[in-house]
Amino acid sequence: MSEDMPWVIGLTDEEVQELRKNKQQLTEYGKEKIRKLMNKEPTLDEMLEIAARREKENQVLEIAKNFMEENKEAFQHLAAIERKEFAEKDFEDLTRDQKIQLALEEIDWIVIGGQDGEEFYGSIQFIRKVLRSLGTPEQLPQGHTKTDLDSL
Repeated sequence: MSEDMPWVIGLTDEEVQELRKNKQQLTEYGKEKIRKLMNKEPTLDEMLEIAARREKENQVLEIAKNFMEENKEAFQHLAAIERKEFAEKDFEDLTRDQKIQLALEEIDWIVIGGQDGEEFYGSIQFIRKVLRSLGTPEQLPQGHTKTDLDSL
């Protein structure tokens, strides 16, 4: 026995059996504690702490929501300016998918509404620019020509 387990040198067979039994008991005790911790229901204090944290998060979200609502027009105007600057400055460097994504965002802004006449016209002009840049007549859907796009 001691050749296979050098740490038991000098122990009797009974002592080794006692160690094995204790090890088994500790293992079972540890497994049971882990099971209890994994299935543990939160205490009242933990539940109150979670509720307080959620309430604070909800308050912050409500403040942010109110701020966004109060400044909706300013945010829309700023977003339109940023989109216009981005689209004009780097338009030729954009990939086809990026151009399409920007055009879809412009359509979203049109659908949302709230744009003044100049912003609406800018959105339409940008969408037309994207459509024109998407390709040659051979790449357009069957039955459409570039002049079809010009009539938009």
